Amino acid sequence: MGSLEPSETVVSVSKAVIGMTEAEAVQTIESVSSEKLSVRIARRDSENYVLTMDYSPSRINLEIDHNLVSKATIG
Repeated sequence: MGSLEPSETVVSVSKAVIGMTEAEAVQTIESVSSEKLSVRIARRDSENYVLTMDYSPSRINLEIDHNLVSKATIG
């Protein structure tokens, strides 16, 4: 079973995408070659999306405001 702690890469990438456009952030997350990261949109402007409650330390959840990433969380 894998670790539930996110790697330094995931933490770094989740911080780096803040302020990027949605497309830039998705491309950045999906292009990480050192590990397989996934991305999902948790909120876009005032629309919250239904999310599963499972935790994945290699997944970055994005909140988008006016096409820019305003928040990125791991899980």
